[in-house]
Amino acid sequence: MLVAKELGWITQVSAALPGNWFNPKAVRPQEVVMQALLKALWTDESGQDTTEYVLLVALIALAVTAGMTILATNINEAFSETGSILDGYVSS
Repeated sequence: MLVAKELGWITQVSAALPGNWFNPKAVRPQEVVMQALLKALWTDESGQDTTEYVLLVALIALAVTAGMTILATNINEAFSETGSILDGYVSS
C-alpha cells in the first residue's frame, strides 16, 4: 500500500492493463504497457504546481533585480548630491 500511495501512477497503469500487471508470469505486450504508462504520465499533474511556482519566483526575482539596479542608481545620485552640498558647507 505504501508503494501505491507514493507511486500513484503505478495504480493507474495497473488499472489500465488487462490481468494482473504485477505478475511476472502474466502475458503483457510491451506496447500495452508503454501506452498505459504514457497515458498515466500525461494525465499526472502532480508536479505542475511546483513548476509554476518556480517560474513565478524566477520572474519576481528578475523584476526585483531590475528594480534594485534602478533604485541603486537613484540612491547613488542622492548621496552624491548630498555629499556635494555638505562639501560646500564644510569648505566655506
